[in-house]
Amino acid sequence: METIALKITNHIMDTCDVLEEDREIYLYGVDLLLFSVLNIFVLVTAGAFIGRTAETVILLSIFGFLQSVGGGFHAETHLRCFLCMLIGWAFIMWCFPLLLLYSSVSLVIAIIGLSLVFLLAPVEHPNAPASPKKQKMMLKLTRASALIIIFFVLLFMILGRGFEWVCGITATALFASGISMLAFTLRHRGTWTHVQKEAIHE
Repeated sequence: METIALKITNHIMDTCDVLEEDREIYLYGVDLLLFSVLNIFVLVTAGAFIGRTAETVILLSIFGFLQSVGGGFHAETHLRCFLCMLIGWAFIMWCFPLLLLYSSVSLVIAIIGLSLVFLLAPVEHPNAPASPKKQKMMLKLTRASALIIIFFVLLFMILGRGFEWVCGITATALFASGISMLAFTLRHRGTWTHVQKEAIHE
């Protein structure tokens, strides 16, 4: 993967008007893009194998979007990140039939996810802090997105038969995002200070 990323980066440097000092930035971006595409391909393929393609796509779309705007847990290496995603996906798919049987469970986990997002977002790695202005924007966008998601959870619950699976996977994606933010907060306890939080919420 690193070799492919390096070749693509070298091609970009050779063919585009890019400063040499930006090489590491492009290399990191290309490497992250390739890894993300590989992750998505593997998980969607696994979803198709067990007959859960649509559920996997919805789960990854919502989780990925909330992770990008609100932050969340990131493993130290690509392999660990992939394993975390794979284990998380497998656990969700294993529990998914329960959500189809009891719609109330979907509502409960959606509310828990919404609460965690409102309490914790945005979360950022202490080595890559954003400006207060960007943090406030991320906070508003993440909360608005979470509210829209839970609106659709309620809508699909009301629609009832035939929409249980959409309700369940949408609620699960919101819950997973909240858990990811919680995992980040617990891991980096003390680096994300109350002062920073207060500055965002002013």
